[in-house]
Amino acid sequence: FVGHKEFRFLFPLVHFVPVIMVIFFEKLNLLRFKKSLNFIFACNLILLVIYSLKEVHPSYSYYKNVQLNADDTLFIQGDTEDPYHLAGITTRYYTQVIPKIQYTRDDFDFDKVPHNFYVFSNRARYYLKFVKRDGCRLVYSSYPEWIFDINIANWQKRSKAWTLFHCKN
Repeated sequence: FVGHKEFRFLFPLVHFVPVIMVIFFEKLNLLRFKKSLNFIFACNLILLVIYSLKEVHPSYSYYKNVQLNADDTLFIQGDTEDPYHLAGITTRYYTQVIPKIQYTRDDFDFDKVPHNFYVFSNRARYYLKFVKRDGCRLVYSSYPEWIFDINIANWQKRSKAWTLFHCKN
C-alpha cells in the first residue's frame, strides 16, 4: 500500500507482518499442499545448515587453500575483481605474498605466455574455457567441480564462481 518503499516507511509495518501471515495462511487452505510444504521445509532446513557452516565470502576459502609465490604470474581473466585487492584494499591479513598480477581481456592469447602461469576468474564461464585447455589444472574453485556440469538457465554466465587454474605452455 505504500507507494514510496523506503525502509523508514516500511519499518512500522513490520509489526503487522505476523498477523498478515496468519490471515494469509488461513485463507490459503494449506492442507491441500501439505506434502509440498513439507518438502520445501525440509529443503530449506538442509540448506540452512549448509549455508550456516559456509564462509560468507569466497575469499576466505581462497586464501586458506591457495598459496602463490611473489614470482608467480597471476592473470585476472575478464572483468573480474582481483582476489588480493578487494574493495580497493590490499588483503595482507590472510596472505603475506601477492603475486605479479596482469589483467587480461576475453580475447587474450594464453598460448603466447612463455612459462607457467595462473589464471584467476570469478565467473563460471571462464571455468569452462580453461578446464578444456591442455596443460591447465584446477587449483581452486569456490564450487564443487560437478556443479559446473549443470547449467540450468545458463547460470554459469551470471555466477560468481571463484576459480584458479595453473597452466603450463
